[in-house]
Parts: sequence; C-alpha cells; structure tokens
Amino acid sequence: MARLLSAALLAVVLQLAATINPGTELVVHYCCPDLALFNTTSGTCDTRQTDAEWLPPWTHRNGSRMAIGPGTVYTLIMGYPSCAAFLYRPDKSPLEDDFLALPSGDLYFPYYNATVPADESCIVEVAGAPNRLHFAVVCMDSIKLPGPKREGATSHQHIRSWLYPSTMVISQVCIVLTLITYWLLPELRDLQGKTIIGVLVALFFAYLMFMIVNGASSSLGSGLCLGFGLFLHYWMLASFFWLSVVSLTVYYTTRRWGSLTEQEERRWFIYLSVFGWCAPLVFTLAAIIVDFSPSTSEYLIRPHIASRSCWFGNRNAELAYFFGPITVLLVANVVLFIMSAFNIYKTMGGAQKLDADGEHKGKNRLIMCFKLFFVMGITWVFEVLQFFINQNESYWIIFDMINMLQGLFIFIAVVLSEKRVRQKLTEKLGELGCWRRTKATEITRLDEEVGQNRPKGEEVF
Repeated sequence: MARLLSAALLAVVLQLAATINPGTELVVHYCCPDLALFNTTSGTCDTRQTDAEWLPPWTHRNGSRMAIGPGTVYTLIMGYPSCAAFLYRPDKSPLEDDFLALPSGDLYFPYYNATVPADESCIVEVAGAPNRLHFAVVCMDSIKLPGPKREGATSHQHIRSWLYPSTMVISQVCIVLTLITYWLLPELRDLQGKTIIGVLVALFFAYLMFMIVNGASSSLGSGLCLGFGLFLHYWMLASFFWLSVVSLTVYYTTRRWGSLTEQEERRWFIYLSVFGWCAPLVFTLAAIIVDFSPSTSEYLIRPHIASRSCWFGNRNAELAYFFGPITVLLVANVVLFIMSAFNIYKTMGGAQKLDADGEHKGKNRLIMCFKLFFVMGITWVFEVLQFFINQNESYWIIFDMINMLQGLFIFIAVVLSEKRVRQKLTEKLGELGCWRRTKATEITRLDEEVGQNRPKGEEVF
C-alpha cells in the first residue's frame, strides 16, 4: 500500500513539474529595464513601485493560463529588440492586437495564427492598468504580421486621409514654382534670396518625406521606415534652421547698413549654409547614437525611432529631438526680427542714403523676413501648442491644413504679393515666348528704339 501511495505521489509531482516546466526552458522577453512599467502617456518606462515578485503572464496556445508561482525559475531577457517595431495594444483592439505570451518566450497572435520569436519581440506591463495589462512590441520584418489595428477611424480621420495629401501636393507645386521664379530672375538671388532658396529646398524634401511616411509607413520594412523617419526629422529641422538663417541675414544686413562685396557675401553665405545644413544633422545624429548605442546612459531619452511608426516612439523623444529645438528657433527668430526692426528704426537716415533708388532694401528685407516668419513660424506655433495640449480634436485639422499649405503661402508672399517680382517675371516669360506681347508693349519698345536712333537736338512734337 505504501508503495502504491508513493507511486501515486510521484506521478502527481511529475505532472505538476510538467505543467510548470513543460520540457523546455522557460523564457520571457521584457521590454523595459529592471522590469519597469510602461507609461502610456509619455511612452517611456517608469520605475516599478512595488517589491512584489513579477510573474510572467505565460499562456498555452489553447488560451489556458499557465500555473506558476513565486520561486519559478525562468530566463529573463530585458530590453527592446534591436529593430524597428510596432506596438500592439490589446486594450485598443481586443481582437486583432490580442496575443499570448508562450512559455518559450515567443508571442502568439491568435487572430493571425502567427508566432513571433522571442528575439524579435517583447512584452511590457502597463502602469496603472487593471488586471496586469501587457503590451507587445514586435519587429516589423519578423513575420508577415500587419501593423497594429486601432479603434475605428473617426470622421475627421477619414478627412485627413484625403485632405492632407491634397494640401501637400499643392504646397509642393507652389514651392517648385517659387524655385523656378528664382532661377529665371538672377537679380533675386542676392544673399537673402539664396537663403530663401535654402528654406524652399528643405521644405520641399520635408513635405516629400512626410508624404512617403504618412502614406506608406504600414507597407515599409523596418529599414526603410527607419531611414525615411530619420530623413523626415532632418529635413523638417533643416527648414526651421534655414528660416533662422533668413532672420540672421536680415539682422546682419540691417545692422551693417552697407553693401557687401561679392567676396564678403560669398563668405557669409558659406557660413550660413554650414549652419543651415549641419546644425539639424547634429540633432539627427544625436538621436541615432542615443537610440542604437548599447552604452547609452539611463538618464538620456531614447528616441525609439520607428518603434510605433516611422517617427519617434514617445512624447519625451519628440520634445527632446524635435519640438524642443524648433521652439527655441521660433523664439530666436522673434528676437532677431525685433532687433532688426530696431536697427531700421534707429538708423532710418542710413536706410535712405543706402537706397538712392527709393527701394529701401533694409525695410524690404525685414518685410520679407516677417512674411516668411508669419507663414512658417505662426503656423508651427499652433503645432507646438497642440503637442503640449496633447489633444487630437477635429478643430486642429484647420491648423494642420494651414501648416501643410506653407508652400502656397510662401509663393504668395515671395512672388505674387511683390509687384517688382511680378513685373520682372512677366517680362522674362515674355522674352521666353510664353505668350505674345501686347500691342502697347510693342509700341512702347518701338518708341524707345526711335528715340535712340533720333539725332541729338531733334525735337518731337
């Protein structure tokens, strides 16, 4: 009898051991270091405030929860996978984003009947969520798994889907038309004109990257998504740095009150170009180094580029690497504009002497600077406000549209609203045979030729 009881007890123990450790090593891949909790507001890891032992949420493929308890031995891997990844949230999409954390460390998505290896995925517990809610982070290229599903699109999201691309195409066309204007009229390509061309080039590529990222992010692989996201970050920052270059040029020329020699203008433009193209590159390279360096300090903000989309993975990263720098640049542009206006007011007599033809170049430069700052600066002020308010209401679509139509507004400010530019452009297009000259123009030109050939002293009544 004792022998039978011992055998039965051994069978129970073996069955329990098979339930807890089913013949393979127990593994869990946790995203945050030190088993920290995921903060859904900031998108970062928060320190766990309890000393209670964390138990992995292992589940069998059939959906039954695995029976484990304190003291269970398992292998713990911590840290995000080294890839561009999607974040899957079962709280937002209980069907499509639901997953099972298998004892092997792999993640199983029942809706897609797909398994993701442990080295290409991780899980993280959500701070403040009931019932120990976990999210999953999955490499984009690991399997043929679609991007995470979200709640049903609202009406204004449907509007964005067709309105945003349309407005950006309009902006791109207007930017190209403005660049063509500067190419046709060499007299516009002075120091300030060259800096405006820099703004237009940076803005053109920024819109181009945005259209690619916004329209094709779900179909891009992890490498392309990461690359386009970094290019978008660089070109967006470059457009703001070149706006600051325009402000610096206006301040320098209004403070100097004297014509620059060709050599001085060339040297000054080289300095400005280095600042306009290299300064944003510093921020982009810093984001890359912090994100991918294995020795990054825990006190630095990791951008998590392309972790959720082809952009930064959390709000703190957006603030540190994008909205923070452009806010500083916008404030600096306001200061430079005020100082330039003060220089013109203080030395108005010098302005009159400088421009004997009556064009008042100092004031014209300041007005042009104000137009560009109003078009690019004021619109982005609302974007910064939207970021800090952290709301996604439908009325923000209006400000988004205004922001995406910057190319149109720049074309109006730089070309259409400038009478001198319109006249010279009309003459140039006429010379190129884009349209026939009017009879009045031909008569005027004939009178000029007759006047030039007329003998001196001959009077015409």
